[in-house]
Amino acid sequence: MARFFVLSLLLSLMAAFNTLPPVAFGEIIPILSIDGGGIKGIIPAVILEYLESALQERANNKSARIADYFDVIAGTSTGGIIASMLTAPDSNNTDLPRFTASEIIQWYKEESPCIFNQSEQGSILLGPKYNGNCLHDIAREQLQEIRLGDALTDLVIPTFDLKQLKPVIFSSFKINQVPDLNAKLADIVISTSAAPTLLPPYNFTNGNTTFNMIDGAVVADNPAFVACNELMQQGKNNTELLLLSLGTGNIPEGGWNATEAANWGIIQWGSHLLTILGHSSTHQSGYYLATLFNDLQDNYLRIQEYNLSKEFESSDNSTQAYLDGLEDVGRKLLNETAKRINVITSLPEDIDNITNAQALDRWADILYELKQQRLAKRSSSSMDMKNSREMMKEMAAWAFQ
Repeated sequence: MARFFVLSLLLSLMAAFNTLPPVAFGEIIPILSIDGGGIKGIIPAVILEYLESALQERANNKSARIADYFDVIAGTSTGGIIASMLTAPDSNNTDLPRFTASEIIQWYKEESPCIFNQSEQGSILLGPKYNGNCLHDIAREQLQEIRLGDALTDLVIPTFDLKQLKPVIFSSFKINQVPDLNAKLADIVISTSAAPTLLPPYNFTNGNTTFNMIDGAVVADNPAFVACNELMQQGKNNTELLLLSLGTGNIPEGGWNATEAANWGIIQWGSHLLTILGHSSTHQSGYYLATLFNDLQDNYLRIQEYNLSKEFESSDNSTQAYLDGLEDVGRKLLNETAKRINVITSLPEDIDNITNAQALDRWADILYELKQQRLAKRSSSSMDMKNSREMMKEMAAWAFQ
């Protein structure tokens, strides 16, 4: 009887020791979120290049990547493209993403003139400004058969289904419950980038579901709040969130006065409504996040150019001069004073008189230390498991005598 009891206990222990403690969900969950903004995605790409370099310096490892330090990466539209590029595994080394942050900057410079071909523009009154063929070809060529579930870290990418008239969130957290969401990353990034008037809606089928998609900015131009909600739905609302949110630039007073709009008809409202809704969504998300993190301000960093020059209003100008100008905006933004939104006035205020680069250095320290703690915990757990397995072998030898 004693041997039977020991054997039953032994089998239970073996099942318990068969897994390591989770790495992706510790006491603190780092999230990276990247806004939509078309060609202006080059601005957050510059910010990510700085952060990735800072992480490599702390790790003393040039192979260190953004995806190594964030549990969740969210992106809308152009931000969804960046998120996929940061997390899609390389075909030659599946532990590394296909693109470094620096390579993403070059990607914008090399591929944008094809995606937004200035010599092949259509009339937005008769259809989308661009046919989308180049973006479709590039996405399929570079992302191939990689699916959402293959990403090196969890992804959250908003889109909108035009036929169902509802948001569709392609989330790594939901693919077990909704397998049809485990679509090819190429299909997902084409979907979240299908900005009305600029690019055509995108239709594809995965599993038993047919999707009819348009730009994720219709749902959330700033997807950070969506990412936080995804985590809360997984029962992570008692954990501590660490959120880095990157914008693509905001032009102050870049809209229209009431006198101008007083005589607008359906054509004028139709042409401007997406811009209005996008700005509204971004500001509301910023307001909600500032409120959510009001008592944990050190856990939330929003890097945004709040005074973007009106010369950078276009989200599809792919001339080299314009692209170089956007890269310069990103590099200057690093040296600007870090800001956060005041939840009372909804206006940005300076943070501790530090620059965005200094704030990112602080984050690099935190992210690196967090990863070291997780590695130490995993190593300790592995050693405990090894010792426990040795003990169980001795118990098993006695139990089977």
